[in-house]
Amino acid sequence: MAAKAFGKRLCEEVENDGLDSILRDVKRRCASDPKGHVPTSPVGIKVIDDMLRIFHRPPAPRPGVPDRHKVLEITGSRYGSGAGKTSLLYYIISIGILPASFNGVQIGGRDGAVVFLDSDNRFNAARLRDIAMNYVREKKRKKDTGSPPREKRQREDETELRKMVEGCLQHVHVFKPTSSDSLLATLQSMESYLLDTTKHHSAHKRLHSIMIDSTSSFYWQDKRQAFIDSLPTEVPKYIYGDLPPLREIVHSARGIVKCLRELQHRFACPVIYTVTGRIRGDLWKPKPSGFGAPIESLYARPKVMSFMHHLPHPWRSYSTVRLVVRRDRVRRFSAVSVREAMHQARQRQFVVAQGRFSAWIDPWGKEDWPSWISPSIQKLEGGGRFTYFVHSLGVTLKE
Repeated sequence: MAAKAFGKRLCEEVENDGLDSILRDVKRRCASDPKGHVPTSPVGIKVIDDMLRIFHRPPAPRPGVPDRHKVLEITGSRYGSGAGKTSLLYYIISIGILPASFNGVQIGGRDGAVVFLDSDNRFNAARLRDIAMNYVREKKRKKDTGSPPREKRQREDETELRKMVEGCLQHVHVFKPTSSDSLLATLQSMESYLLDTTKHHSAHKRLHSIMIDSTSSFYWQDKRQAFIDSLPTEVPKYIYGDLPPLREIVHSARGIVKCLRELQHRFACPVIYTVTGRIRGDLWKPKPSGFGAPIESLYARPKVMSFMHHLPHPWRSYSTVRLVVRRDRVRRFSAVSVREAMHQARQRQFVVAQGRFSAWIDPWGKEDWPSWISPSIQKLEGGGRFTYFVHSLGVTLKE
């Protein structure tokens, strides 16, 4: 009996580790980071990777605690489409799925797979193909500095390029959730889907990123349903102990964010999502400071604007960097004659056709940033701001 009890005690002291934890420990020991962090795969755009690197400082690794990976939030105006968020996502997808080189030209692709959750139901595969092809053409144009190729050779290159891009598009996995519950169920089954070799051909590729376009699609739908459920009825709708209806939105967002963190812990990939919001008017209005002077006389007036989205708190604390995108406004006609306006018409049409967009780091809450962030942003090329152009051929990022 004593030997049996002793053996039972020894079995209880043995730790049972699953295959995931063992592989995670191997990743930590083989990681290039001296602290043992599993690095997040880069986005592929230097300016965005630099922004994420500044804001992302993971804590010391602990057993059983997942690494905190990079999350990019792209915010734009809520007034209609055309804010440039989806075009920037397509540009990032193109870099994520394209190979590192094509016909001897280094194009900087990541040669991975991308998960795209299209909650707006506006995914355009033809537009994504055009953006990817235009990206490769620009890289080849910078490489080819000699005489232009012959027309026959150019047609052959274009055919080969289209075939290569269409092959890469097979590694973009598009899901179209119709509600927050559908989005949550899709994320819960994502790991088994990505590791199943019988359903797709991307199981051998590294997951480049998980994208959601957009996270604001179901907010008002959920809020309306929660308001309807909160109306009093003769028969109680919920048993005692369930969550109040008005908190279901936060509960659903918490579940979605938790699933995204688990997927990042499993695949070590960034999450990129878009959200619509309204301009924060309180950045521009002076407020009493408590010392008899307006606050804008004490602090410099911000030179860039900020957007505030309507998502609950789990989303607000999830992002690593909040990137604001907006189309550059064209200056209005001044008080000139009709002849002068006609004279400027061609130039203004050229400016509009360029489709210039600006992206910058959201300055809201900068007073709570750690001391090293603001100086590091100022050292970046562009000071935490970059420009890209959206045109009929694709997207061009100004480097």
